[in-house]
Amino acid sequence: MTDVTYCINTETGDVSEWDVAFYRVWNVNGVMHGFTASGMYELSGQLDDTVPISCSITTSPQDDGNENLKRVPYARAETQGKMDITLLLDKKPVSTFTMDAINSRAKFARGAKGRFVSFKIDSTDPEFNIIDLNPNVEKQKRGYL
Repeated sequence: MTDVTYCINTETGDVSEWDVAFYRVWNVNGVMHGFTASGMYELSGQLDDTVPISCSITTSPQDDGNENLKRVPYARAETQGKMDITLLLDKKPVSTFTMDAINSRAKFARGAKGRFVSFKIDSTDPEFNIIDLNPNVEKQKRGYL
């Protein structure tokens, strides 16, 4: 079993997940620190030792109240930094598209269908920011099997 620590910003509702067993996360003079049995760690910067810190976001599966199958041929996004966006249908990865432009269109695999649509976004770019994400969801006439 892997140790995981979750930090929740109570003002914004943002959640951070750390794959380290911090028993306390504390703000010391405006800088976040995590405390483990082996010591105190500063939780800031762009590198973990010499490795870029990765970020991963997965949206919750949505069906828009419609039980029919859906296709997502593309999504338009306004972003900053480089990222990989993966289309998930019924929680299964379908295809991944790398975005590195401010306004971009991610094209996904043709013909893939599912009832629930979600996205997984991965990045190691320190300038990573999602301003807007608009998927083109096409509802099919045929119901969910």
